Amino acid sequence: MSVCQLGLRCLAAGLVFTTLSGRAGADTLASLERERAEFVAVLTTGQLTPAERQQQLEASAHRLRDLERMVLRDEDLLGRATPEVRRALAHYELTFLLHAAAEHGVGMPELWFEEVGLSTERLLRTRVGWR
Repeated sequence: MSVCQLGLRCLAAGLVFTTLSGRAGADTLASLERERAEFVAVLTTGQLTPAERQQQLEASAHRLRDLERMVLRDEDLLGRATPEVRRALAHYELTFLLHAAAEHGVGMPELWFEEVGLSTERLLRTRVGWR
């Protein structure tokens, strides 16, 4: 596993733990976060062929669409001002990845990379080495 892949996986794991929490009562939000983490894992793995990756990303997009709608309609979340809920709503583009991608007119992978600050230029400037 290259340093770049390891960095992407660490970044994805960090988003999972910092963006949302799996507390009881936030089930729709926690489910959305789990599915989004799976999407990022598929996106960043080097073990899939492009066709397999595309197929899994499309399946994940269908699940994300349903979960995003459920979270947007979850009135219980509006009444709770927990840090997790506030953070999720403050980071719309990352929390509601499918809807934000449609609004920006780009694909979900492109929007995710842009939102976490990764670009082709930055990836090409990285060096593989030991730390």
